[in-house]
Amino acid sequence: INAEYMGKFKDGYMIKSGYPSTVFVDRAVRHVYLRQGVLGVKVSIMLPYDPQGKLGPEKPQPDQVTVLNPKDASA
Repeated sequence: INAEYMGKFKDGYMIKSGYPSTVFVDRAVRHVYLRQGVLGVKVSIMLPYDPQGKLGPEKPQPDQVTVLNPKDASA
């Protein structure tokens, strides 16, 4: 019997490349040894921005855009 593919479960936005992927993404890999063979599980969780640095990185994402109000042109 050939191995069966369980599938991927994905939701939301995930950074995959560059330096922010090392800072904002927490990854884990575990292997489950069963009688029929080995089952591998890979999990990637994107951490939220936390200004205090307790639940996630202190720095905001580099692609985050802040829109400012325009200055008064009458001056």
